[in-house]
Amino acid sequence: MTTIYILKLEDDCFYVGKTNNYNKRIIDHINNNGALWIK
Repeated sequence: MTTIYILKLEDDCFYVGKTNNYNKRIIDHINNNGALWIK
């Protein structure tokens, strides 16, 4: 199942992502393995 998610960044911008593995993707973002744009 595909999940669409929205992250609010520290600079009050928003990042919209799509994934088939939500838990892994959020952990990737937390560990700085997410999209370069949000680092």
